[in-house]
Amino acid sequence: MQRRSFFKKSALLGTGILMADNLYAGLSMQPLNIAMIGCGDRGKGVLSVIKQMPTKFNAVAYCDVLDFRLQETKKYVPASAVAHKNYRKILEDKSIEVVFIATPLSEHFGIAKDALKAGKHVYVEKTMTYNIDEALALRKLVNQHPKQIFQVGYQYRYSPLYFKVKEMIQTGYLGKVSQVDCRWDRNWNWRRPVADKTLERKINWRMYKEYSGGLPAELLSHQIDFINWAFETQPDEIVATGGVDVFKDG
Repeated sequence: MQRRSFFKKSALLGTGILMADNLYAGLSMQPLNIAMIGCGDRGKGVLSVIKQMPTKFNAVAYCDVLDFRLQETKKYVPASAVAHKNYRKILEDKSIEVVFIATPLSEHFGIAKDALKAGKHVYVEKTMTYNIDEALALRKLVNQHPKQIFQVGYQYRYSPLYFKVKEMIQTGYLGKVSQVDCRWDRNWNWRRPVADKTLERKINWRMYKEYSGGLPAELLSHQIDFINWAFETQPDEIVATGGVDVFKDG
């Protein structure tokens, strides 16, 4: 399948929810039975889009370790969808074809590995894994399951604007590009309000190193992915510097 047709056939250009053509090849025209593992803001956001595509996807199950997340998710799924607190219950369900993973980053690898071994197609939110060793191991596992689709949710790949920029780079319209400067300015600390202090690390997991890769994983990964994709290349050498800088408004 050509890259151009891959993107044109997406009905969800702005969300990053895209399944390759060969996922549907050999399957009936019935909606794919999907399950969501992780029902925080991103998981519910994905489900809200899936809900708009009843001819393509049927959400039959959803999972989260927090009871209030499961309660919040009910309005995003059919009444018949089954709630679970253990994701393995979803993997045991033979009727489920596709698993969406929107858990904290540190959990991506284990769940994705189990889902692939259970024969599921997998969509996992970025960043794919918590560390390099997990990324290499997961890539090896994906290659061992060639009949299953594995996709990482970098939604900017499916933006018409970003696709146009890639086209301009590849056709030489911009000439020889020798440097790319990326910025992402945010005046927000990412911390969600927590009514129950015992849930602090489960809700604000991005603030803790044992669960998150911090800003490089959450934001910089988008920019690195776009550069690799747009230029169809990989870096030969990496040098990193950083700091925590605060600029007062006004």
